[in-house]
Amino acid sequence: MTTTLTPEQIVERNLGVVDAHFHSENPEDIDNAIALYGDSIVWEVPARGVLLRDKAAVKDAYLKIFESYQIHSLTPIRRFGSGNFVVDDTVAELTLVGDVERNVPGCPLPAGTKVSMRIVHIFELDDEGRIIRENGYELWRPAEGPIDDDIPADAPTIRFDRTRPPRAGPGPRIRHRCPGGGPGGYAAALYGSAAGLSVASSRKPAWEEPACIGAASRQRSSSRRRRSSARWPGPRNSVFRPASPPST
Repeated sequence: MTTTLTPEQIVERNLGVVDAHFHSENPEDIDNAIALYGDSIVWEVPARGVLLRDKAAVKDAYLKIFESYQIHSLTPIRRFGSGNFVVDDTVAELTLVGDVERNVPGCPLPAGTKVSMRIVHIFELDDEGRIIRENGYELWRPAEGPIDDDIPADAPTIRFDRTRPPRAGPGPRIRHRCPGGGPGGYAAALYGSAAGLSVASSRKPAWEEPACIGAASRQRSSSRRRRSSARWPGPRNSVFRPASPPST
């Protein structure tokens, strides 16, 4: 199929697809995330030795991750596209819970560890805008450090704790209040439109939306019916668009 899109439109479309994929990374909407893959998918997490080529296996991997990641905060650093590729760079503060050995195979840290994970995603999309490769490069670091990330001064930090005070450092502090008081899960909260929270929008700010997904809610059956995924603004308000791709 021959595309009539300009190179700029292709990048814009691909950024929107990746944004929608991240938005759907939660237990309720995971089928929507998988639906954005092409006929084939390569899903790779090199740091943990994980390589999957089956969409059903990728869905199962996500559902297990949701059970063991309790996300406390996210600091989106940058997201950009070039050609058929999209790159996203984020820091996630989380606590590992549950059966980590089963749910996060190859994870170098045990359950109960507070983690500051620097994670870079590289997506490849086909000519129709379907994701055909998703690589997640995870840098596992105990939250107590040492950590010295070069984070832009205006990068927002989106929080999902009720009681934990904001950390010191650059950028605005945005606090999510989850129903039930538990930390938010991996889910739509993990990325969604985080990369564009500083972009002006007439729509309701993402940090005013409820988010309480994943392990914290799943641990209590009585709260399962109350889970809701964060409804981030759409891709047009939510992607990081530098003037040009960074030089290599």
